Amino acid sequence: MCIFRRLFSAVMSLLIALGAVGALGVGSAAAGVRYGDVNGDGEINSGDALVILRHSVAAEVLDSAEFERADVTGDKTVNSSDALAVLRYSVGLITKFDVEKETVLPSDKNEVLTLYKEAVKKARQDKPGYTMTSEISTKNIDVDLGGLGLLVPASEKARLLEEMKSEYAESDKTTVKPRKGSDNSVKNMLPLCTVSNASKLKDVSLSKTAEGNYKISIKFNDEKNPSNTSPIVSTLGVPGVDDIKASFANAGDEEIQIKVSKLNVEYKNASLTCVIDPDSGEIISLDFSVDSETDVSISTLGLIVSMDMTQLTTGVYKDFDY
Repeated sequence: MCIFRRLFSAVMSLLIALGAVGALGVGSAAAGVRYGDVNGDGEINSGDALVILRHSVAAEVLDSAEFERADVTGDKTVNSSDALAVLRYSVGLITKFDVEKETVLPSDKNEVLTLYKEAVKKARQDKPGYTMTSEISTKNIDVDLGGLGLLVPASEKARLLEEMKSEYAESDKTTVKPRKGSDNSVKNMLPLCTVSNASKLKDVSLSKTAEGNYKISIKFNDEKNPSNTSPIVSTLGVPGVDDIKASFANAGDEEIQIKVSKLNVEYKNASLTCVIDPDSGEIISLDFSVDSETDVSISTLGLIVSMDMTQLTTGVYKDFDY
């Protein structure tokens, strides 16, 4: 393999030398060209191709800016294909590099939704390592006591209410770093999106980042008392109304039974952004946010607690290692 690489390098060096006859001193007429002008001299010629070739055989190491200018094929690697493209450009055989050609992005919302669903499916199958930070912060809370709570002295009632407010007012922030290949990678990843059609969502769009990656943006319609199969619950992994009701009811024990007499939950302003590599389909970053409004009344031992609460739930996934 090494012999073939040396032979190919020799052939490329010869081509570059031949190309230099017509290319040196000619290059690109446009000063400040980014792609192809690896050495930054304002021209695109055999000198740039030679730098690329030396990098491809580990004879020279490019810095990040040089690497970006050298990747004229846009495949995020720098090798002999880039050197050949630069050489062809320098002698006029091509007028534009592949990386400069306009990429037609999918415009169909269902197709964009499928791209997102496939990216999450791949992440759950490949089990990459990543860092995930989730946070639930309370924006507003109002608590009141009824039933036997009416018999509680005003000063004691005020103290109890402040304690309950303080408990919920604290932000619940968690950061996990599942190892690559671990079951925790799947456990902490967002669920497989079950939305069958983009028409069930408020908006689905696709754009391209400066690095050439796909940026998928999804906005959800507001949902009242959502089931576990609703778009927000099934996509973002937040609890449905039945799960929330169960969490309140299960907060008691054998001696203290808690009954949920009223529960209304509404999710608002939910959105998700996912950046994926268009070539591999791998997730680069993912984040979501959703506002929730909860109106609940619970009773236990003759005491009735009513609570109105507004919270913000966010999740950020980054540092993916496939």
